[in-house]
Amino acid sequence: MLGNFDTVDSVSSTIGQGVEGLCLNIGCGETTFPNFINVDCVANETVKPDLICNIKKEKLPYADNTVDQIWMLHAIEHIEMCFWEDIFREYARCLRPNGILLLSYPEFSECARRFVNNVGNQKAFWRKTLYGRQLYPSDYHVVPMDSRELKEILETLGFYRVQFCPESKCSEYNTILRAMKDPDPITRESVIVKELGL
Repeated sequence: MLGNFDTVDSVSSTIGQGVEGLCLNIGCGETTFPNFINVDCVANETVKPDLICNIKKEKLPYADNTVDQIWMLHAIEHIEMCFWEDIFREYARCLRPNGILLLSYPEFSECARRFVNNVGNQKAFWRKTLYGRQLYPSDYHVVPMDSRELKEILETLGFYRVQFCPESKCSEYNTILRAMKDPDPITRESVIVKELGL
């Protein structure tokens, strides 16, 4: 369970309602939300973000502990894993203590199972869930998404209460993950200080 969110359908119904504070929709593409600052690395005729920021190369223009929520819906699978640690550290820097990180992505093992078994005789669709639609240069999936692995990564980078579930009954091959910024994260430095009694 995801607190108030059981599926992305219930998340979608809350967009613009009950969302307060500074909320970011990162990797928005063509999907912008009211009451969010919609962020993408490009702007063009169809992609119209409020803020242009390439999170692989740039820091977000927000002070520490000032952002209430960061949503990244169907975007993390388009970013090479070598950038994830810096990106998630940046999110942890910006989020307030107990701030929410919400991710959604195709669950690789479930998509692969459906592709191999040609579920619904839709092999081309399942291939797109694995590799992206490939309609333009950034429309490729470059990381096989595994929720348990992602949970472990987030927990090592200052997040806790990491929970995930299927996006909806209609798309159980997609996952939605919710994590909170740990208000008192354990760092390597804090462990050393404690152990040495400094």
